[in-house]
Amino acid sequence: MEMNKTDFDNLNPDERFEAKQNAMMKKFPNNNEIEIDNKEDFDEDEFERKSDAMNELFPNLPFSPNTDDYDILDNVLVENTLAVIYIECNCHCFGRVGTTENEFRKPKKIITIKRKNRYITYRDFYSTMNRYKNWISCDHSFLEQLIIIDNLVIHMGFGS
Repeated sequence: MEMNKTDFDNLNPDERFEAKQNAMMKKFPNNNEIEIDNKEDFDEDEFERKSDAMNELFPNLPFSPNTDDYDILDNVLVENTLAVIYIECNCHCFGRVGTTENEFRKPKKIITIKRKNRYITYRDFYSTMNRYKNWISCDHSFLEQLIIIDNLVIHMGFGS
């Protein structure tokens, strides 16, 4: 069954997700046979080593760290002596508040990092988050990226 935009707009988020999946299956009917040839790019042993090292350094992180950051922990993250970690969760984990697709509750947290005589490093970020106790519980717990805005704000990008 073909669906027009009005029909799609009237679906709830779960139905929209299913409709998008069905459309992709129609567009790529044999997608279960597609193999992505990037196995050479991913070293599972290296990932495990970095993951274990990050967990040993920061055992109380409320999320899974980005293991790529392990090699750059002492690199400058923010060229400033002050950084603001801004966390805004905008996803289905927090329930809908309206009738449109993007009307979810948006819990927000703001955490600051201050250093007297040096810029903020990745290690400072992870150490601060390792001490943070009031985390927003969400299904999206894998840190995928850190986005720096105006050399002050650290925005955390999560995936599931």
